[in-house]
Amino acid sequence: MKKAAKRESNYNFRAEDFDKIEAKQNFKCYLTGRTYQYHKLKAAPIVPLHKGGKHEFTNICFVIDEVRDLKRYHTNEEVLEIAFDIIKTIGWKYGYEAKKKK
Repeated sequence: MKKAAKRESNYNFRAEDFDKIEAKQNFKCYLTGRTYQYHKLKAAPIVPLHKGGKHEFTNICFVIDEVRDLKRYHTNEEVLEIAFDIIKTIGWKYGYEAKKKK
C-alpha cells in the first residue's frame, strides 16, 4: 500500500482563508475565469505539491470542478500547452483556432 505524502507544513485551511481567496480571484475560477456554483468549487494547489508546491495559503486557488485535476497535477504552463493542443486538434470544428506568439 502506498503511503500518503508527508506534509512539510502544519497549515490548516480556515473559513477566513476561503473568503480571502474568493475575493482575490474576484469570485471566478483561477484557470477559466468562469463564475462558479459553490457545489462545483474545488481547491487546488497553484504549484502542484508533487512539483515542489507547498501546502500553504499562498499556494491555494479555487477552480471549477471540470478543471480540478488539470490544476491539481499540472503547472499553469502545462495546462496552457494542453489547452493549446486541444484547440489545434479539434478547435476548427467549433470555430476556434490557436496561434503561439514567437
